Amino acid sequence: MLQCVVTGANTGLGLSTVIHLARKGHSVVLCARSESKGEEAKKKVLEETGCESTLVTVVQLDLADQENIAGFRDRYKEKLGELKPIDRLILNAGIMMTPYGQTKQGLESQLGVMVVGHYRLTCALIDLVLQATAAGGKNHGRARIVTVSSLAHKRAKDIPHLDEEERKKHYSSVNAYFESKLGNMLMMEKLNRIFKEKNVLEDKVFCVNCHPGISSSDLANHFSSVSFLKTWTPSFADWLTSKLTMTCEQGSLPTVMATLDEKAEPGMYAGPGGHEKERYGDPKWDCYVNPVVYDEALQDRLYEKCVKDTGGIELSTLISS
Repeated sequence: MLQCVVTGANTGLGLSTVIHLARKGHSVVLCARSESKGEEAKKKVLEETGCESTLVTVVQLDLADQENIAGFRDRYKEKLGELKPIDRLILNAGIMMTPYGQTKQGLESQLGVMVVGHYRLTCALIDLVLQATAAGGKNHGRARIVTVSSLAHKRAKDIPHLDEEERKKHYSSVNAYFESKLGNMLMMEKLNRIFKEKNVLEDKVFCVNCHPGISSSDLANHFSSVSFLKTWTPSFADWLTSKLTMTCEQGSLPTVMATLDEKAEPGMYAGPGGHEKERYGDPKWDCYVNPVVYDEALQDRLYEKCVKDTGGIELSTLISS
């Protein structure tokens, strides 16, 4: 049994991921901004899977507030009774193409939540990830950090380098989403480099990425085309969505593959494999990766930004060689 932590897990792809993992008998920490909504989601998991209530634990987490993220360890310990080692840290939470907004610390929301917030959480939990001793198989013996990115990462060429005031002036919700999803991929490559430098990549921890293809989830609430359809007729919008997208249950399968497949290796990328553009179908490895992801200078710049935006917290210094 693996100890898994899933962010953004009370709805959509995250909730479906929890259901898949609980059904397979793994222990899952369901992270949600609202504890009450997290408890509602837990009820759905228990109804769907019939698993023991003790397999699913709700722990409140707001990735838009770094103080809240810093307190996650204490809430995790309180709920579980101990600081259990984490076999799988699944960075799923996301927001999509939202109007300009800021995190509590004043960062643009999309990058601030999906990249900086997840970086801060990884720093807070990295010692527990390194302590994990999962059973069975070469790769099950190593802990794993799984990041849910997107096909949209292919459309970004760079990460934001403007200060927050400049970003607000020139803000594009679509570009900010593309950049954030590229940021997810860049950060995982950077972390694998750090793990290699610290001599923990081969026997303790590694990172993989995945994407859900075109899936129906509540992330698209602010997406202009979906909003436009909803001003038309809800029944038609729902019908069209059902024809153009996979369900959350289907869309979460690449995440489950990235989490559990023993064939996983550092930097591998899972996604739907039933369509030439990787939009639909059963999961596969070796999905197309934007070549920019392998730009080490860009990885370093994003890492430095995350260090700065988290008040100087540097993940590399938290790992003993």
